[in-house]
Amino acid sequence: MPVYTLDPLQDPRWPEFLERHPSASVFHSRGWLDALRRTYGYEPIVYTTSPPRAELANGLVFCRVASWLTGRRLVSLPFSDHTEPLTTGKGELQYLLSFLEQARQRENWKYIEIRPLRKAVQNGDGFEKSGSFYFHRVDLRPPIDVLFRSFHKSCIQRKIRRAERETLTCEEGRSEAFLDKFYQLLLLTCVGSSCRPSHSPGFVT
Repeated sequence: MPVYTLDPLQDPRWPEFLERHPSASVFHSRGWLDALRRTYGYEPIVYTTSPPRAELANGLVFCRVASWLTGRRLVSLPFSDHTEPLTTGKGELQYLLSFLEQARQRENWKYIEIRPLRKAVQNGDGFEKSGSFYFHRVDLRPPIDVLFRSFHKSCIQRKIRRAERETLTCEEGRSEAFLDKFYQLLLLTCVGSSCRPSHSPGFVT
């Protein structure tokens, strides 16, 4: 079975595929991929078993990273909490990973890194676990008082009460002003750190 590549920023099948796939996230979206390209110069690429012009059945998205310091490599995805492989079965995923391992040797990539959220990667595919991290999820469907009682009394509830006493307010929006505020907060939280998200397991080959 051949493996094909596509440009997710140009191929009209990519956003249509994301609408259908239940594991697609913001990190697969064109907006996020274009931000990585414009900000860091990372070129996104998708590997799939679907032929050109055929409806996409699967896809593994990466960014090609070329650095004089860290070498040439594929990362799925830089500065992203997680990037779930968008495949429908274990065999499909293993086939694509096996192809990528062979491509790594041909292309002289230093390594390939993926950060799946749920799907397991077998060591036999040439990949090995580089780290394990926690991904936190909160069900927001219950009433707010039920949610509040479910939080840890010291770590969370007490801090919420303190925020209420100090009249902390929450703002939301999509304007340039809000984006600038978010960027300033991001800079503050990244001081003294590498800013690399650490919420999902990473695998490298």
